[in-house]
Amino acid sequence: MLVFLIFWAPVQAGTAADLKTLEAVIEEGDYAGALEMADRMLAAATEEFGPDSTQVAAILNLQVGALWLGGKIDAEVQALAEKALWIRRSEFGDQHPDTVASMNSLGNIMYMRGDFGEAARMYAATLKARQAILPPGHKDIATSLNNLALVQYRTGNYLEARKNFEAALLIREKQFGPRHMKLNSTVMNIGLLYQAEGNEEQALHYYHRALEIIEENHGPNHPSAAAVLRNIQQLHSAAGRYQEALAYSRRGLAVLKATVGLDHIDAIDLRVDQAIIAWHLGDRATSATLFQKSLAEMRSTLEPDHPALIPVMHNVAFVLGEQGRYGEAEAMLREALDLSRRTYGAEGFRTHEIQAFLANLHHTAGRYVTAVEDAVEAERLRLSSFHKVAGSLAESEALRLDRVRGNRLDWADDALLRLQDELDQGGVKPDRAAAIQAAVTLYWNQLVQSRAAILDELGARGRILQAATDRDTKNLLQVLDQIQNQLGELLLLGESGSGDRSYLKTLGETLEARARAERALAAKSTELRRRLAARTVGLDAVRAALPGNTALVAYSTFDHLEPSPLADASPAASVKIYFALVLKKGDPPQAVRIGQAPELEARILRWKEEASTPPPALPVLAGKAEARYRQAGIALRKMLWDPIATRIGDVDQVMIVPVDQ
Repeated sequence: MLVFLIFWAPVQAGTAADLKTLEAVIEEGDYAGALEMADRMLAAATEEFGPDSTQVAAILNLQVGALWLGGKIDAEVQALAEKALWIRRSEFGDQHPDTVASMNSLGNIMYMRGDFGEAARMYAATLKARQAILPPGHKDIATSLNNLALVQYRTGNYLEARKNFEAALLIREKQFGPRHMKLNSTVMNIGLLYQAEGNEEQALHYYHRALEIIEENHGPNHPSAAAVLRNIQQLHSAAGRYQEALAYSRRGLAVLKATVGLDHIDAIDLRVDQAIIAWHLGDRATSATLFQKSLAEMRSTLEPDHPALIPVMHNVAFVLGEQGRYGEAEAMLREALDLSRRTYGAEGFRTHEIQAFLANLHHTAGRYVTAVEDAVEAERLRLSSFHKVAGSLAESEALRLDRVRGNRLDWADDALLRLQDELDQGGVKPDRAAAIQAAVTLYWNQLVQSRAAILDELGARGRILQAATDRDTKNLLQVLDQIQNQLGELLLLGESGSGDRSYLKTLGETLEARARAERALAAKSTELRRRLAARTVGLDAVRAALPGNTALVAYSTFDHLEPSPLADASPAASVKIYFALVLKKGDPPQAVRIGQAPELEARILRWKEEASTPPPALPVLAGKAEARYRQAGIALRKMLWDPIATRIGDVDQVMIVPVDQ
């Protein structure tokens, strides 16, 4: 995804006209022209006022903006931003608007270089200073709110990011109206937040609004339009609409070709996206070439530890794995994983995504124990990240996020069953058998924790809130109750036939009000939960809770990719596989393959049809109907239950956990 920071510097007295002109050139997207103009202005200001003058600092601040917007993001640019800040801080102190503007500019460079921790600190200091020296609702406060929210979004703090994005947008709408270019960045960034939460409809709404704002103010060929087009393209690609995605990608490249050139980092990003699309459309050769070329271009353009390299290294590793070059693929993934940990943290989305892909690579290479270990670690990280993020979301948003991010254990389901098959066939050396059993146990333990994740998160939230006695929480609960009543009345009204625009507008506003109230309560419950002792239920706790001579059977599914029989065909078809996990109190856990979904579901359907058909009145026909019912039941039992029965033996009772879907 491409993102927008807001760049804004107050005009310096004495060179106001030239600075305003330079600002306008940058806003028009003519970054090369702006840099030429800045060089001339710097030479003149240095000669007239000296190299450490405030006039030079004012020009440097704008030059830094033109440089990073034009694609140059490195230590040299950061040094220029630091010099401008040093000059202004020396002359004006920390509480001057010009000093604060340079702090914001330096924060932008830190963010663009992937130093999110330092960027967050700089943005927070900028916001605090602006709130101290500027009136409430000032446009520069909106700038700081937007930029701080962006780094919060990048580091997974969705609650604070949403609050600050919405506050920034409110200020800018009040200052400039709903269609001004100054709104574009914040509108775009709110779309990013919705996309991260899996809300495609809302994300597209904000992206198209941002695109309309750009085109109304500057026409279709402004560099900022390419950023929005890329994000729209990624939404279509994620939904499997690859032809639509390709069209938006080509539009974005055309914009960049007409403005900043195809060697710009944004153009390289779009070519990476086209490599992904080519793979999904079945053109593996083009995909591999584009991935490798894009990584080389990025390495020559960006610094060695820039986070934009992470997804490209991931994709190149995928290509290497497909070619059977597992050692090279793993080395590339380990490099990406290390960079992701340093950039996004151990629980960042990119980190557990790469950890999961390591599981896939090991599975493809036949290293099944390692595949299970990597998938379990990826799921543990995902679950920890989910608990942190879900507390800031409404229930529907939390459920959507869990669905979009997926269960990382899916990457090792087939490996798990292969390991169990190996164990069941016998003749396994003791060390190997112990390693396999440890992997099965590890998987089981994580599955127990993952299945309860969302219900535990939302259930604990509700229990804590209902038990709370403080006034703020009670007031929030009352507000939510009122909104729920209003929503119920509206839905009843809708069922009676009212569907005009005013009704739909009111319904939409009420739904959004409910989401805001739920988010506020989620934040409150997060605060309360910090005071409570957390307890994670795992395999040992489940085993201990089982009554004597009892078996626990948990059914599950995973999607197994079947390679296409055609060369250079579209992506492999996905076949759903049913399996079960079996646990008895005194025995190690086991995994049991049930079979493919089409056959099992056909047997279930046939049994349901026979069971739901009333018996004929004639005894002869009734006997035949009963025989068909019994045959359908036996066929279903043989596939669904008999493989389990051989594992559990003679028990007093069986506890069944149904498929988690």
